[in-house]
Amino acid sequence: MEWPKTVQAMGSEMTGRRGPAGVGVAVLVAAAILMALPAGAQTAFVDSGGRSVTLPQRVDKVLPAGPPAAVVLYTLAPEKLLGWVRAPDAESLAYLAPRWRNLPVPGRITGRNGLAPAAIKALGADLIVDFGDVTPAYVELANRTQAETGIAYVLVDGALGDSAKAYRSLGQAVHSEARGQQLASASSGLLDEVAGKVATGAAAGPKRVYIARGPDGNETYGAGAFNDDVLARAGAVNVARDWGRGLLKDIAPEKVREANPDMVIALDPYFLEVVGRTPAWKAVGAIAAGHLRVAPRRPFGWLDEPPSVNRLIGVRWLAGVLYPERFGPTRQAVRDFFRTFYQVELGDAALDKLLDDSRTP
Repeated sequence: MEWPKTVQAMGSEMTGRRGPAGVGVAVLVAAAILMALPAGAQTAFVDSGGRSVTLPQRVDKVLPAGPPAAVVLYTLAPEKLLGWVRAPDAESLAYLAPRWRNLPVPGRITGRNGLAPAAIKALGADLIVDFGDVTPAYVELANRTQAETGIAYVLVDGALGDSAKAYRSLGQAVHSEARGQQLASASSGLLDEVAGKVATGAAAGPKRVYIARGPDGNETYGAGAFNDDVLARAGAVNVARDWGRGLLKDIAPEKVREANPDMVIALDPYFLEVVGRTPAWKAVGAIAAGHLRVAPRRPFGWLDEPPSVNRLIGVRWLAGVLYPERFGPTRQAVRDFFRTFYQVELGDAALDKLLDDSRTP
């Protein structure tokens, strides 16, 4: 089905991370969308893009549009998840519930080389969910995909601080309201606990952190990157925030030494080997003092990719690394998170590996 050009134009004018530029536009676009959906549906659901989407009466199969959506759907309603966007690697599988370790990998809708409408329809999804930033481009993609496939497509804001709101909203969309409320409460509890303990020492100022990205540690995130929220909530500030915006490359160890961070957080464990044979990295004050950690990344990155609810435990872990005197041992918090969100009981050996791998040898 093709959109009328006037409706396409109106859809492209919807802007904003938290909603559309105008309610009237949303209503007009929604009216055109609803014409493509089957009869016998429930009342309209208003998503984070301000789009009014009519949900099917039953939602048994949900297709994630991208990796962040796959993660949040796994935590919320794994029995409805049609598949992974990226196949989990062998090490990650041990940290997923056995029943859903080997789901198919149908591909993604967002990003380059997204699934074609015919391929999407062939998967038999009842609903498509995208989770993350809500931009005009994603709104347009949702409108176009829904029109071409006839499958309801909802956008849910993935801002870390709005995790509770997202779970309640998504729980309604996939008809898993009770589970959504449970995870909303757990999200709020975790973030509130961290915020309270971080605030007790606010007068001393945030800890200064360098995020060493890539195996050589010479990539990092500048201002405006999606991990800013994680750092801020953990009581940290990015030393590279004034070096540029987004992903920064070719960062020399000498530049990091001059910035003099309190802590260096690596995203790739191979960086530890690089540090061991690189005098320039050893000369960074934080590294010389033993203030180097590797962020855990199983089953999903704790601080970065994909930018989804997996970062909730990353906030707690990082805050504990930076302020151990306020938070104490992290083991129980990690065990509780995995039980509640990933539906996995971590044995001592698995928990030891998760946390010990994050420590400097």
